Amino acid sequence: MAWGKNRRRPHGETQDITRSIQQSVVRVRVWLHLSVAEAETASLRDLLTKFEQKFETRRGHAVTQRRDVRVELLECGLNSWQHLVELQRVLMGLKRPTEQLTTKTTLRHDAKYDEWTLSLAFLKASEDALWRFATTLMLRLQSCGVLSKVLLDPRRLIVPLESTFVEWTNMDIDEYQWEGQQVCSQVLVNVSDESRDDIQRVFLPPVRELEDPFAELRYPELVSIVDDMLSSNSDAKKPVVVILRGIPGSGKSTLGREIEAICRHRGAAFTVCSADFFFETTRGYVFDVKKLGAAHSKCKADFTRALEGDIPRNLGGGRQRRPRQHLVLVDNTSTQRWEYEPYEDIAKLHGSRVHIVEMECADALMAFRMGQRNSHGVPPDKVVSMFMRWEKDPRAHCFTPQFEHARLTTNPLSDGDFIQLNSRTTLPCATDQTSSIVEKLNLVHHLRLKELKSYKMEVVKLCESS
Repeated sequence: MAWGKNRRRPHGETQDITRSIQQSVVRVRVWLHLSVAEAETASLRDLLTKFEQKFETRRGHAVTQRRDVRVELLECGLNSWQHLVELQRVLMGLKRPTEQLTTKTTLRHDAKYDEWTLSLAFLKASEDALWRFATTLMLRLQSCGVLSKVLLDPRRLIVPLESTFVEWTNMDIDEYQWEGQQVCSQVLVNVSDESRDDIQRVFLPPVRELEDPFAELRYPELVSIVDDMLSSNSDAKKPVVVILRGIPGSGKSTLGREIEAICRHRGAAFTVCSADFFFETTRGYVFDVKKLGAAHSKCKADFTRALEGDIPRNLGGGRQRRPRQHLVLVDNTSTQRWEYEPYEDIAKLHGSRVHIVEMECADALMAFRMGQRNSHGVPPDKVVSMFMRWEKDPRAHCFTPQFEHARLTTNPLSDGDFIQLNSRTTLPCATDQTSSIVEKLNLVHHLRLKELKSYKMEVVKLCESS
């Protein structure tokens, strides 16, 4: 196959993942179901109905029987029952994107065959939002050992809806123009074959604003700790420094967001510095180990600028008054003290008080679980290695991670009614594919489970020997 100048050869790792997915026992695809926003008066569904009534059309895979639209996000390879369970758990933990997607219809003509295709296009910001959602989902699955790849077009995201064969003179292009807002409402899973039967559907709960910012804090004791940090700062002109450390998947990001919420509620400015920001793109998190040194250098530079007041302080809510306090948070893994001592030295040079906050990890098995739930795709064995070299700091405020996996009360592919899991609703769909999928996965389930138990036993022995 010849590669043109406008095409890029896939990276070797991407080719390996694609090949591994193709060789998996079961391949499934994950779709994102879109619904028209409530504020929209004109419906895309009405436009599709009108198009179908006027012409003899062929419906694309992205259009459901009810004429709703869905976007193909990922393809995943499942090789064991454990993979199926992990896929379900990750889907149950998804949050609905806060952004509304701006979309519009386009009508394209293929002059060779006189074929007209009605498609849905996304504005650039909406494309980026879909990419971030898909990338986050892919990394979470990667952490659980589930192979997956993003199926979104990296150049321009256009979803074919309907197609028809008519002459040019019989088509009024302006009649089929529509533009509006859509929201992400469901995540669907189906088998990667011609039938494309849905085997799972997860309804994403709507985003709601809390009147009380402390109503759903996972760490309510954090309120008094942050208040003490701010009140004990004798010089309000000097920022308070908090170094947050913990292995991937321990809940650092959640704790950091809660510290930010408390600061905003108290009228204090808040700035966060993290090496992970270096790898954040408009389309999600893209890690490159070769750039890790540059990422930490930039994090230290941003930290210094924050202490010097060169980085704008995030007040939230558009407040204009000058804050009484400023808290600067350093959010990195920092398994050993030498990794965050440079930040302490910089803070002391600027006269700032330093507080250490740690996310605890009880044992290697807990570290393994954290590795399975981290959002950056760090393999569980790497997370266990980080735990093994962890160096405790006696000065630190320690927090026990408050997280749990979504609990499955039934076979993810079984027949049945709606099931309520952790305030999420999932619908197991009964299809002809169900029995064959379960049968295929059961063939390798016991072998993979034995391998997992053997690995965990090795981790325990390693902990005991150390």
